[in-house]
Amino acid sequence: MQQKKKQRQKKIKNKKKQNGFKCYADFQDWMVETRNKLLAGMTGAEKKVRECLMVNKVEYKQQYPIHARQVYFADFYLPEHNVVIEVDGGYHNEPEQKRKDIVRQRNIEKEGFMVMRIKNEECLFIEEIFKKIQGFIHKP
Repeated sequence: MQQKKKQRQKKIKNKKKQNGFKCYADFQDWMVETRNKLLAGMTGAEKKVRECLMVNKVEYKQQYPIHARQVYFADFYLPEHNVVIEVDGGYHNEPEQKRKDIVRQRNIEKEGFMVMRIKNEECLFIEEIFKKIQGFIHKP
């Protein structure tokens, strides 16, 4: 466990150098600022997923930074299950965005996370969202 933590810290330091941050504090500031912007711009579908997780008392982290080749912010992360939930809006149907999503998902999965994708139109009813999440978590 300690070795994994050291590996992650090393990756973070490398990311910082790649992205041109002068010091770790600059990198941390950028992460906090980016996360806050993402939280402030939540979509209706993301709000429904958050409500679903809260109502069903599922532990989650929102806009969780994942260091996988670059820093990705997962819409939701369920630490108990090591699952990332991505809520995909309409622009995720664009060919270029689909390509980016595939690369992003592969990089996140290489870090040991399972990735679940939910389309905006699937986020109408909390009960349906929860069934979908449960089905994903408990799939054989």
